[in-house]
Amino acid sequence: MSINDFIIQVLRVPTSKSVYLCRLRTFILNFSTFTSAWILVLISMDRLIRVRFPHKQRQLCTPKLAALFVSITCICSIIFTCHVLRSDFGFSDPVSPLCGPSRFELTFYSKFYFNIWPILQLFITYFIPNCLMIVSVICIRISMNVQQIQFIRSRRREKNEQQMFILMASSIICFAICTLSYSIHRIVYQRFGVNLTTLIEIAILTVFLNINYCYNFYIHCLTSKFFREKFIEQFERIFCGRKRQIINTSVHPLPLMTNPRN
Repeated sequence: MSINDFIIQVLRVPTSKSVYLCRLRTFILNFSTFTSAWILVLISMDRLIRVRFPHKQRQLCTPKLAALFVSITCICSIIFTCHVLRSDFGFSDPVSPLCGPSRFELTFYSKFYFNIWPILQLFITYFIPNCLMIVSVICIRISMNVQQIQFIRSRRREKNEQQMFILMASSIICFAICTLSYSIHRIVYQRFGVNLTTLIEIAILTVFLNINYCYNFYIHCLTSKFFREKFIEQFERIFCGRKRQIINTSVHPLPLMTNPRN
């Protein structure tokens, strides 16, 4: 999406303006932003339970409950962002490539989209998740300090908890920097119109928004031992399978030697 914004808005490469692609792109952007933010909240809550209530983690931190809460998050995200698939959602200006309802025909939906929706999205998608994650990190840090004073823990467990805290804190900082700037800028430009400078700013901030997704993927997936093992296993299976296939096709079986009949 950031590459598409850079090509269209900065390089001014002519592309076909499709209303359906505009709606789909806006929906995917809003859906991924909402879903990733609240999944980070779920991850923070999961780690808070593991540190604060370790005796309950087998009951509360299960794959079934995680899948249930992620499914609920996706359903809420679809309900919250599906309004951009309306028939009156297209290009806000015939000249501008930005998606949205028409700025010239002030309907109830256009007033909602330009005045209420940015503020609503700021609080529900960015501000509230960020506050919940900050509270979770603070509670985790307090619990770690209390446990360190009251109990003698193993160095391995203490090291794992320190690494977990650092990863959570860094992901929250990245989330706050990359998403809050984008959302606040959206409130400003949707209220006061769009010019060339605004288009360049939107493209740059969208790149930062996508950096947040990439960073969280590396933090929460590639740092997982289980994910690394499965990734290496699939890579070896694909590579070794192709290698065996090449060997089988290159080596032909020799014909059987039989004694001639008299």
